[in-house]
Amino acid sequence: MTRLVQTDKYLALLLTALILGLPYVALSQEKVKDKIADSLNLHSPQSLHAKHNGITAVSIPIETVKKTGKFASKQSFNAIAGIRNAITDAEAAVLPSQGASNQPLYPESKRVDIAFDKTKEPMIILAVSGGGSRAAYYTACVFEQLAQTPDPLTPNESILDRVKVISAVSGGSLASAYYTMNFDKRHDANFYALFKDKMARNYSARLFGKMTLWPPTTTQIVATEKTRTDVLGDILGSVLGKNKTFNDLQNQYVQAPENRKPPILVLNGTVWNTGTRIVMTNLPSQRFPATVNKKMLNDEMIQPRSYKETNNILKPLHFETFGSDIGTFKLSKAVACSMAYPIWLSPMSLKVYPDNIPPEQQGILPDRVRNSRWIQVCDGGVFANDGIDSVLSLVKTMPQNTPVMVIYIHGGFGLEPMASTRDRIWGVSSVINRMYDIGNSRPMPFYLNMVSELHNKDKIVMLPISLGGYTPKQTLRLFEIPTALRLSPFNRNRIDAVASQNVHDIIPGINEGLLMLGGKKSPEATKRAIRGVLQNMQARRAEPEV
Repeated sequence: MTRLVQTDKYLALLLTALILGLPYVALSQEKVKDKIADSLNLHSPQSLHAKHNGITAVSIPIETVKKTGKFASKQSFNAIAGIRNAITDAEAAVLPSQGASNQPLYPESKRVDIAFDKTKEPMIILAVSGGGSRAAYYTACVFEQLAQTPDPLTPNESILDRVKVISAVSGGSLASAYYTMNFDKRHDANFYALFKDKMARNYSARLFGKMTLWPPTTTQIVATEKTRTDVLGDILGSVLGKNKTFNDLQNQYVQAPENRKPPILVLNGTVWNTGTRIVMTNLPSQRFPATVNKKMLNDEMIQPRSYKETNNILKPLHFETFGSDIGTFKLSKAVACSMAYPIWLSPMSLKVYPDNIPPEQQGILPDRVRNSRWIQVCDGGVFANDGIDSVLSLVKTMPQNTPVMVIYIHGGFGLEPMASTRDRIWGVSSVINRMYDIGNSRPMPFYLNMVSELHNKDKIVMLPISLGGYTPKQTLRLFEIPTALRLSPFNRNRIDAVASQNVHDIIPGINEGLLMLGGKKSPEATKRAIRGVLQNMQARRAEPEV
């Protein structure tokens, strides 16, 4: 019941026949029903006919098709669309989840909690920002450096070995998912070289090529609900594993030795319908409460809504919130959701299963969205491009004295002052990027203040690793790297030239923080030392030349 039904191949044959110049294509009622029945493995097409008798014979003359292969007649396109709709309706009657990337939730498939925070040993949580292939490649470079840096508390292991959770957005999601899925191969001699190569692939060209030069995909885009983001998910499957799901990640975690567990992956998206954050992870929904406490909200702030309503607005959506099973969801689809950059990529539609929403999740999803039966998920950077919001939700659920270090890997540049002229014309891409930068520059001070509200301030350390140059020209060259799904060899070299030093600058602060969290240094001395590290790091960075 969970496999996808492949009817698109029949539509592909239809469109191919039109383009090749056959005299006409006739699809009879019985043939269409037989093809649907074959694809569903049904031996009784009459069961479909009983519910869907609107599938009628269609004859499409080739005269309606221009030599370019485009439809000259609106009627011919509508005829194909009518067949498409009839097929979709017929399939949906047999398989309720047909046409959706996500499957319904059942009691036995609910996520159970993972006690990763029940430890006295300091843990590291990574928050990985978005920024297209630039962020993905930079994250791979940072992981490589952290893997080569000894842990000050256990020198025979690396700092990266201490990472328990990774919360990622957009391009950072691709790198984080790849590392987690291939965790067992991380000690291979060529692991990081291969890792970086895959992050730098030209996914834009692959996406364009598959949409325009591969007839089955072209037909799906034209005649079905398949979108560019769905195609991107298929392409990312070649990197992350074509059929790898969150159940595979969970099995990997369960089967790993206690001291060699892979990080728990949290991928962040934005729900276009509601404007809220969505988390795609094997952790249960109770691990992601709203980051505000009731004591932070006075009566004036939450009127006329109740605290419960306000909490539901600020609480991230979980797959359980809309009655869906994260376990059967493909990892490549989740990454594509997180990377669905507005305008260039459409949101991915996920189906709502009202009858499968657990009792404790009832009332969180707005009725209007619940009744529409679909939510649309786009780039996590629309909500917040840093992944820290999910980290704060996790921290809120931890015991107050759990020693935790949050390292924020930032593959972008934040809100930098920009020179302009009176008649400067801004392109679409630069406008969208600037909107992202403006929107995401404000939460960081809020996050830093929130930490002291949610956790023992002597038991948590937050440190940045950010992309930056050391000369004005070098910084300018980094600024020029586009936020896209491709990275040229020239731009790879630009990132390689600074990534190692970027990590090296913050390592003294990481060491100081881990020693404090491990009880080896006092909080006061550690905080002074970390301030000095951050000041030195900032002094070494250069503003871009204008």
